[in-house]
Amino acid sequence: MNRAVEYLKYVLHARNEHGLHSPFLFELYNEVFKSPKQFYCFDELEAKRAALKKDHRIIKVSDFGAGSNYGGGSERAISKIAKQSLKSKKYAQLLFRLAHHLKPKRILELGTSLGLSTCYLALSNSKTEVVSIEACPNIHREAKDIFKHFKIENVKAINATFQDALPELKGRFDIIFIDGHHDGPACLAYLEALKKHLSQEAFVVVDDIRWSQDMFDAWMEMKQDPFFQVSLDVFELGILVLRPQQSRSHHILRY
Repeated sequence: MNRAVEYLKYVLHARNEHGLHSPFLFELYNEVFKSPKQFYCFDELEAKRAALKKDHRIIKVSDFGAGSNYGGGSERAISKIAKQSLKSKKYAQLLFRLAHHLKPKRILELGTSLGLSTCYLALSNSKTEVVSIEACPNIHREAKDIFKHFKIENVKAINATFQDALPELKGRFDIIFIDGHHDGPACLAYLEALKKHLSQEAFVVVDDIRWSQDMFDAWMEMKQDPFFQVSLDVFELGILVLRPQQSRSHHILRY
């Protein structure tokens, strides 16, 4: 998949709030996607990102799936993992704004990595429980150290593969962030397994929908799933909304 070509297609089709006739989506766009508001924790989190990119410690990495950002050998520098796997500032802050706006009781993240996106989600509201799953033991430990650094106490960090962890999940979630395994068929399987854990008006955020052709094909299948009423495409992320009272609609949003 040619990323430059795909981005040009996205730009040509993306629309702003004036194409949103639903009051719910109009407010969501202006409060989350368009908002220029900066929050107190952004600078500290971005300082940690910069530090991770300069951390040349070597750790052993277990690679558990196709499309993992940890590929390239069993030993990796923290700096390289940070450069390859952390969500960009732009999209990490979008996750924060979405969680801050929705005020979810529970969030599930598939793919903790070094934990920066987890921190963005957790710091959006200290009363929100964030459950985050990471298969690699050493990366899991690094993430837990970062949670301690920021004194974050509302994250439940699970060290397990997605296949092992998902059957053990209890309860429902208001936001689910699917990251860490960039394989289209696998993501479709995760989504199907997670449907029973979605709250009444849940949001499912799918990372890197244009990572590869099979990821984009999976996204196109997800957005047509009648289980969800709304899909939002912001280039790197695809968002599915479970909102029974909403008319079905698909939107490519300028972000």
